Amino acid sequence: MAENITGFLSQYGDQVSANALKLRGVLLDNLPGVREQLDVPARMVAYCYGQRYAEPVCTLIPSVL
Repeated sequence: MAENITGFLSQYGDQVSANALKLRGVLLDNLPGVREQLDVPARMVAYCYGQRYAEPVCTLIPSVL
């Protein structure tokens, strides 16, 4: 999954991609056991503890600068 997410984030500009990867690291370091779910059509990465996509703790939605 990590390759898919880094690939997804790499389609944005260098600054947006770098910031999103830093934020991703902060989330993964501080939310032990959190699940990452990439939603390409919605252009976001969701972080949740439950099995359902409807139970996110937070989302990462990059945008073009």
